[in-house]
Amino acid sequence: IVRQQDREKVLNLLSAPYDSCHSSLLGGGAGALLSLLLTLIGLKLVKSTPDLHSFFRSTLLYVQHDRDQLSQSYNHALSRLVAMGYITMETSAPSNDFTFRITSLGKATYKGCLPVESAHLVYRELVAAQRCLVLSTDLHLLFLATPPDLAHTIKPNWMAFFETLTSLGPDELRVAEVVGVNP
Repeated sequence: IVRQQDREKVLNLLSAPYDSCHSSLLGGGAGALLSLLLTLIGLKLVKSTPDLHSFFRSTLLYVQHDRDQLSQSYNHALSRLVAMGYITMETSAPSNDFTFRITSLGKATYKGCLPVESAHLVYRELVAAQRCLVLSTDLHLLFLATPPDLAHTIKPNWMAFFETLTSLGPDELRVAEVVGVNP
C-alpha cells in the first residue's frame, strides 16, 4: 500500500508518540449528547432502540467508556429530551424496544441549530411575543418592514383602503387592531 520511498516515514509515524484522544460527548456536559441524539432522531438515522445501540457501538465514546455507564447516559438524555418535549418514545409490543419520533419543537431545535438546553426558552419567548406580533400572516411583518420615513409620501386611495379593510380575514383584522387601525 505504501511506496518504498515513503515506507520509513510511515513506520516512524506509526511508532511515534501521539496525543490522547477523548470523546467529548460526555465530558462537555449533557448538551453534546442531547444535541447528537436529537439530530440523529430528527434525521431519522436512529428510529428505535436497536438503531441507537448500533450507532453508539461505532463511536469513540463506546470504546472509551463502560457500557453500563454509556447506556445510562443516553437513556437519561432520551428521558430529558422527552421531558423537554423534543421527542416522543413509544414501546413496540413484541420486542419491548422503543420507537423514537421527533416533535415540531424538536425539529425546529435541530434544524435551527439551537442549543437543546435553551431552545424551549426561545420557543416560550416567541409564544409570548406572538400575542403582540401576529405571525399567522405576513401582513404584520410587511407593516413592520415598511419604512416610517416614507409614510408622508404615500397618498392612499381611501375607498380601496376601506374595501380592503372590510374584506380582511380574522388574522388580518387582528393585525389591523395591533397596529392601531380599527375597522
